[in-house]
Amino acid sequence: MRNYTTRILINILLFLTLFFASGYFHQPVDYDNSRTRLMLISAMVDHHTYAIDHLQRLPHFQTIDVSINGGHQYSNKAPGAAMIGAPAYWLIKKIFPARDKPVLFFWHRHLINLLTNSLLFAIAGLVLFHVGLRWTDDVFCALPGVLAFAFGSIAWSHSQYFSGHLMTGILFFFGFTCLMRLRRTSDEKDASFTSLLAFSGGLFTGFGFACEYTSLFIVIVLFGYLFWLRPPFSRIVFFSFGAAIPLMFVLAYNFQCFGSFFSTGYHHLALDEFAEGTAKGFLGISFPQPRSLIMLLFSPSRGFFFLMPVYFFSLIGLWRMWRSARFRPEMVVISSIALWYFFLISGYFGWHGGWTYGPRYLVPTLPFLTLALFFSPVRSRAWGLLLVLSILLVLPGIIIMPHTPPVFKNPIFELMIPLMKMGYLPDTILSAIGFGRSTGVLIGLAVIVLAIVLLLVLGYRIRSSAPAYATGNNSQKILAIFVTAAIIIGLLVTRSPEQERTLFNLYRQKLYGTYHWTIKNFK
Repeated sequence: MRNYTTRILINILLFLTLFFASGYFHQPVDYDNSRTRLMLISAMVDHHTYAIDHLQRLPHFQTIDVSINGGHQYSNKAPGAAMIGAPAYWLIKKIFPARDKPVLFFWHRHLINLLTNSLLFAIAGLVLFHVGLRWTDDVFCALPGVLAFAFGSIAWSHSQYFSGHLMTGILFFFGFTCLMRLRRTSDEKDASFTSLLAFSGGLFTGFGFACEYTSLFIVIVLFGYLFWLRPPFSRIVFFSFGAAIPLMFVLAYNFQCFGSFFSTGYHHLALDEFAEGTAKGFLGISFPQPRSLIMLLFSPSRGFFFLMPVYFFSLIGLWRMWRSARFRPEMVVISSIALWYFFLISGYFGWHGGWTYGPRYLVPTLPFLTLALFFSPVRSRAWGLLLVLSILLVLPGIIIMPHTPPVFKNPIFELMIPLMKMGYLPDTILSAIGFGRSTGVLIGLAVIVLAIVLLLVLGYRIRSSAPAYATGNNSQKILAIFVTAAIIIGLLVTRSPEQERTLFNLYRQKLYGTYHWTIKNFK
């Protein structure tokens, strides 16, 4: 009974912690990737159109992420994120009308993200926790894995602004968990439940694709996993029907905006630089480039394992999953998705992701690779060392800003810290009601740290005495020490070329100027 009550408390506290961590901070400046999606939401709700021409004329909007067709401008992104955000915006405007405020002013943008990305982020943490419990039968194995996803990865920063990448990954992850649950219920007689499960899995999968077109391969992988389950034909039909609903909206959107069901915004890009890039290969994607792949993996500005080193242990987890016949199919799904994204993006002309901190195009892999962490030595000191290091490396994107231009090879020292010294800090719930920004940031971090400590204490009280996958060895200690040393040295010695450093002051002034103008005129 005590363990049951403690687990309930952990579930409640975990959800509240993740929701608070995502929703408490808010970046005042929305850059092009999120701005163009918000503009589409406003066009749909405020003007009942998909065209964003009128918003492009407003000084506080304007984006380069646009497509042109028939004399009108449209968002160049897949419409799925706007499909999810539009009902939230409509509801927000009904509850909090703002006739005297600018379109999508501060609280509107914040609440849209709160009801979409933040909510999905918190729910994803709970789902990950329950999958980890089911796979390891140990709270103190499942909980650290969730904390790695929530605070040791750039999923945290992407949950704070209206980015489609995190939404894509979480929705596909939900689809995958529905299929895994379907595998466990293959012998049950409740046809209505299994049909609903299959339909829900398809619906999540369809919405995941609707948010990012590059995720098509995940759709194929999940259908492959479904066929591997060999379910009754009716479940395949329900899954397919669920996936088809968002797809029909996407096709209708493409036809309405670009004149063809299969013509997307990426075929009609307005910016010449983007149009030239996407003309190479297939929509800008060619064969993987070794240099781009190395930068995506190990660079201080975009490196997946450099900025989130705890995910080195996902490689160990994948190996352990492969050695277990029970989890081998799930290992194939996870590794296929990860490899697809790593190699796909390394062949993309804009592999760096533009103005972003970390490899934003790889964010959809994070929920899946977190599953592999449950099979890694989560109770070892080596694991804990890399988790703490990951949190410290992710934190600047939370408490300063997550939009770093690719010209900065070492954004923490070359951009983020200088900007923080200039006064660049995010909005918080406390700063929105009159407290200083630095005070709001410090209090928010203190609340999060206390909540994490309480979660770990509760988890430790009901931990398993002999977890199956939590143990480590000396080679893993050596790995953790080597990785930590390499990252510290990399941060200390990596600097941008001298000819690029001449642009630094210009970029810093532009970033701070945009920030200052936004908080003064667009709150």
